Amino acid sequence: MDVILGRPRRIWSNDQKRAFVAETFEPGSSVSSVAKRHNLQPSLVFHWRRRFRDEMAVSAAPARVSFAEVTVAAPTSVASTAPSSVCHDGRIAIEFGSGARMTVSGVVDPRLASAIAKALLGQ
Repeated sequence: MDVILGRPRRIWSNDQKRAFVAETFEPGSSVSSVAKRHNLQPSLVFHWRRRFRDEMAVSAAPARVSFAEVTVAAPTSVASTAPSSVCHDGRIAIEFGSGARMTVSGVVDPRLASAIAKALLGQ
């Protein structure tokens, strides 16, 4: 008499595996969420991602990155003292075309700020 405990082993076709892997590349998706949804172990889905990496790379490639127009505005107020080599209460604010805004506060080295502006302006 043989006693087998647990679930029977499931066998997935390569097309099914590719479909699971493709789901992991969808926006807002993760390997864990896909694995949970299909009752799979995340390590198995990671294994399939590595296995199908080369063929999935073309279809799962992210959209081409492009840059939005950058506007450099003059400061709203000018300090009455001579500028030092480091501004201790500085702030860099960058507004993206999508409406998102990124702000860097704290110690801002003028050379770094200049380098960022030149890079964003393509100079």
